Amino acid sequence: MDMSKLSERELLILLNERQNNMNSKLDEVSRSHYTLRDEVHFIKTKNKTLSAVWGVITVVITIFINSLKIFK
Repeated sequence: MDMSKLSERELLILLNERQNNMNSKLDEVSRSHYTLRDEVHFIKTKNKTLSAVWGVITVVITIFINSLKIFK
């Protein structure tokens, strides 16, 4: 398409179409960003929970081993 042969009105219409396309793509990217951000928060929370569980298990095992040493 030769842009130099388009009228001012046609150029404005073309510009408006391209801007609308870019706005829709930006909205799509924003939705993807929020989805990925939520997934990252979920994974971080899951990892923190698993770390806490492992910490509790370690403490229980340590207490159990120390109680066995006392009774010897």
